[in-house]
Amino acid sequence: MTIFHCLFWIKDNNISALLYDSGRLEQLKIGGERAVPLTDSYWKEWKEYSGMCRDDRTDFCLIYDKKTQPAEEFLSSQCDSQDCIWCRRRIKEAVELLEIQEPTEIRSESGVVLAKAGRFMNAAKNDIATMTAWYAQAERDAEALTITPKSTTPLIEYFTDKLKACKKGYER
Repeated sequence: MTIFHCLFWIKDNNISALLYDSGRLEQLKIGGERAVPLTDSYWKEWKEYSGMCRDDRTDFCLIYDKKTQPAEEFLSSQCDSQDCIWCRRRIKEAVELLEIQEPTEIRSESGVVLAKAGRFMNAAKNDIATMTAWYAQAERDAEALTITPKSTTPLIEYFTDKLKACKKGYER
């Protein structure tokens, strides 16, 4: 049994696939192309191209602009959670291989920023594309990134009170 660790980048109805194997990422070319149109037959073509057998397992990371899902047979063959490799660091590595030029934020379904790609210099906020990532460990990663407020120290309280007093003075 083989586990296929694959990241799919789906944007503007085109799809690119990256395969993680033996500690390295490589972009798959289907029919010699890095990005192909996402059609109803894509998942069947990908299965044939990858050499996936019936007892093989999948570990997908889908990054998309419009929600989509792979064929049901891939979702039902999802590997156990301890075999999943996708995390923020690996997603960032994979996205760097795609050589994205447009400023893009990749967020989990819960809204946590996982990675950024493209050129952000002089980009207006409304020029930044937002992509959503779905992967098996996303919820665990989101919990790890949640910041819990810490109690303040006397020094912080002192300066906070000073700032509040200054603000009241300016409001008069």
